[in-house]
Amino acid sequence: MTAHNQPYNPSALLRAAVRFSCEEYRQLRKLGLISEDTELLDGLVIHKTRETPLKTCLLDTVVSRIETRGRDGLQFRHGQTLRIDQSELRPDLAVLDGTDRVFRVNSPTTAIFIIEIGFAADIDRSKAAVYASADVDEYWIIIPTEKTIEVYSRPDGREYAQCEVYSDGQAIHSATMPELWIEAASLFENE
Repeated sequence: MTAHNQPYNPSALLRAAVRFSCEEYRQLRKLGLISEDTELLDGLVIHKTRETPLKTCLLDTVVSRIETRGRDGLQFRHGQTLRIDQSELRPDLAVLDGTDRVFRVNSPTTAIFIIEIGFAADIDRSKAAVYASADVDEYWIIIPTEKTIEVYSRPDGREYAQCEVYSDGQAIHSATMPELWIEAASLFENE
C-alpha cells in the first residue's frame, strides 16, 4: 500500500455535496429525515450548535443592554428561522424592525441586526455572505473561546464592506442600533 500525500481539499468536497432547496429541506425535516437541530446554509445542511449556559448568558447580557436603552418597534427573535435565498438560518438573536403580526404567516427574510455565539466560528463566518445578501445591517459573531467579537457592517452584495474584531478592553458601539454599546471584556468577565 502506498501513502497518499495529497492535501485535503474542502472545496472539492463542497462541489460534490448534494444541495437542497428550502422546500426540500423543510420536507425532509418534517419527515424526520433531517434533525431539527440543523440549518440550511446555501443549500447545505449544517448542524446548529447546541444551547449552553454560556451561550444563554452571553445573549441575555446583550439583549438586556438593548432593551434597557432600546427603542419601540423592535422584535427580538431567538433561534427562529430566517429564510434567505437557499438558506434557512436560525440565528441566536435576530432583531427585526416591525411587529409580530408581520411574521405570523411567513418567516422573515431579513433583520436589522443579528448575533451568533460562535462556538463554530468558521460556519458563522460563512453565514455572513447570506446575511449581507439580505441587507442585514450589522452582524456580530461573539467567539467565547477567543474572547473576541467580530462585527460585520455595511452589506454590499454577498459580503460586508467592513469587519472589525474587538477584544478585552475595547468598547463596541453599534452603528445600526445606537442604543447598544458594550465593553467586550464585560461579556467574558465571568467565564
